Amino acid sequence: MDFAENFTCFSQNEVQAAHWAQNSVTLHPVIARYKCPECNDDIIEESIDVVSDDLTHDCHAVHVFTDKVFSYIKNTRQIDIERAIIISDGCAAKYKSKIPFMDVSCSMNDYDVSVERCYYGSRHGKNRCDGEAGVIKSNARRAVKSGAIIKDALTFFEVVKSLEKTPTGTQCKHSLRKIIFVHSHEIQRERPDRNAKTLAGTRKIHSLRGLSRGELATRRLSCFSEECVGLKYEKCLNTQHVDKWKTTKMKHILLKS
Repeated sequence: MDFAENFTCFSQNEVQAAHWAQNSVTLHPVIARYKCPECNDDIIEESIDVVSDDLTHDCHAVHVFTDKVFSYIKNTRQIDIERAIIISDGCAAKYKSKIPFMDVSCSMNDYDVSVERCYYGSRHGKNRCDGEAGVIKSNARRAVKSGAIIKDALTFFEVVKSLEKTPTGTQCKHSLRKIIFVHSHEIQRERPDRNAKTLAGTRKIHSLRGLSRGELATRRLSCFSEECVGLKYEKCLNTQHVDKWKTTKMKHILLKS
């Protein structure tokens, strides 16, 4: 998952003043891969694009977006999720800091899903989300040039929703796309139960999983070997590179009124 650069609304024919008062749209693509319920071991790759009028790209927005994605996969796609491995960059404001770490530790309470988070190295890189965002925004721009009017996030969502690819009938599809709209009022930024002290060595951690509220298992590097993905960590074949999991408890901070 990753935030894309905001889409700036524009019109094919607009008054001069509109150039100085353009609305923006938040786009947060998530590329979900899971086993096809019809084809056993075959993998479905589904692009789940979250569109929102909330322009604050922070961990609170990510928490709501993640909840929407899990709810869609479980309730609409009817996929039983027990565990999810989430890969993202290491941006502190969005994915890699004390509040996102607390969210990982509370994943069973929040989503009823055990979450393991893995982070890219601290550098700028391109991933599958960038291409997906390009597809969505290019479609919106072409629609505007063809006469569509995109004035805000909701009209953007209505235009690009035509790109959805969903299963039809009994035909099995392994490449799907879903677009979800999240209103800004759905994002709760006052979450005192997630206040905690910053975990020492946060920037060096590239893999963590939730154990219970405030309790995490961390390690310096991620491993996607068959053994680690299958939770058989003691049989990992990459122990010369990947260290063992370390259990860490985060200290909760009580804010005084």
